[in-house]
Amino acid sequence: MSKSRSASIKRELDDIKSALARHPRLTLSSNLILRKSPRFIELKGLIRDGLFGDIYGIEGDYLYGRLQKIVSGWRGEIEGYSVMHGGGIHLIDLLLWLLDEPVVEVAAMGNAPLLGVRGSAIMTWSCRSCGSEAGRIGKVSANSAASIHTFTP
Repeated sequence: MSKSRSASIKRELDDIKSALARHPRLTLSSNLILRKSPRFIELKGLIRDGLFGDIYGIEGDYLYGRLQKIVSGWRGEIEGYSVMHGGGIHLIDLLLWLLDEPVVEVAAMGNAPLLGVRGSAIMTWSCRSCGSEAGRIGKVSANSAASIHTFTP
């Protein structure tokens, strides 16, 4: 992510925090729909019941597979658009919810194989590794240029 995009994200976050402080009854929400999918509700129960034993690692891949929405849609118009923020966030939320344990360390990498498309470097593949205080390791990747689509929850 560029330094200028990081600064604008920080300003946006500060604006949100300020609005929430000025209006305590104001709520902020997000469409983190995977928590409501029956398959993941069942999986959370199986994890809670110990079916998988002591979980030491978990991973997920967000294979968006809709490259035309990046190249021809509004996402491609946003400087520094991140497939992780746009889609991978759903898996990050899901993994945090499944394990009910905060992340304390993150390492990230990504690339922009579409360099030159529409005159900008669009980050289409991104990967995050993370660790928890309990020593669990997680990996989430997000790929908007994948040749397959994710499932419908």
